[in-house]
Amino acid sequence: CSSDLTNILLLGVDENKSKNSSAWQGRTDFMMILSVNPASEKLIALSIPRDTQLDKEIFGFSRINSANSIGGIDAAKSTVEKLLGIKIDNYLLVNIEGFKKIMNLFGDMKIYVPKNMKYEDHKAGLSIDFKPGLEKMNSEKMMEFLRYRDSEDGDIGRIKRQLIFFRAFIHNLKFNEILVRLPYLLDQSNNFFLTDLKEDEAIQLTKSFVKIADKSFESFILPGDFAKDGYWKIDYPDMNRLLEYIKQTS
Repeated sequence: CSSDLTNILLLGVDENKSKNSSAWQGRTDFMMILSVNPASEKLIALSIPRDTQLDKEIFGFSRINSANSIGGIDAAKSTVEKLLGIKIDNYLLVNIEGFKKIMNLFGDMKIYVPKNMKYEDHKAGLSIDFKPGLEKMNSEKMMEFLRYRDSEDGDIGRIKRQLIFFRAFIHNLKFNEILVRLPYLLDQSNNFFLTDLKEDEAIQLTKSFVKIADKSFESFILPGDFAKDGYWKIDYPDMNRLLEYIKQTS
């Protein structure tokens, strides 16, 4: 494992931002570790299901998506570090409105829809209807694609779609476009998102993303399976094998 490796914790919170900054402390709907190594030109994404079960005696709570709501970003970071035995170097936390605003800056994008996706939830203001194949999406449609969930494949299906989106997003990145938008984006930190990345770090990492993405991007889901109680029960031997692979590869 090279010292050039950077582990970034990406978090999506379901609540919208209000004047009260603790609104960032919602439960996380999305959790991913992005491991970037410019030297070995490796980019690895590890998604953590939001219902991942934790040992309450060790962590103080039993579901990983509670970490941010209980203790904010510091608790989310330390929970992931303790669970996986890795160091988190930086974080990026975004909410629904922030995601839409960021994606509006980058414009529409073509995303592969893996299956028929139809869902109505008038209470949540959701009316989703996608057909299989490549679909041009604006930020609103992207959000629908990411939030869609059904009984057939549940949260794991949603994570797979998050990874489809992430691949498409990285594939579509044009470094010059980002360079123009980055200062504005970072200036909007606290409105659109929270991060501890400084501007020069963000530029370097973006360069790496653009350079590496088409060469070597691997994605994984934390090994485990759903139990009858709705928890994602970690397969620890498989998890350790995967973490060792990531360590050796990157």
